[in-house]
Amino acid sequence: MAEKPKVQSDQKTDVDATAVMMKTIIGTTWRMFVPSIGLMLVGLWADLILHTKPWLMIAGIIMGLATSAALIYQQIRFIKQREANQ
Repeated sequence: MAEKPKVQSDQKTDVDATAVMMKTIIGTTWRMFVPSIGLMLVGLWADLILHTKPWLMIAGIIMGLATSAALIYQQIRFIKQREANQ
């Protein structure tokens, strides 16, 4: 009888792709929410201390969104650079 041909499995490639995808999702998530929520809370706290409600909170939200956008742009640029080098 003839031997069955051995089929190579791409399971390792699938696992590697899944790991890269999860790292990207986690990286994007913290880059979006930590600056946005963190700076909003700092602005809210400053408003309570300085009695400037709601202006510093709004400034914190705007600064948080700008910081998030810059961090995500940096992440995208890094990923594109890494793909170009491969």
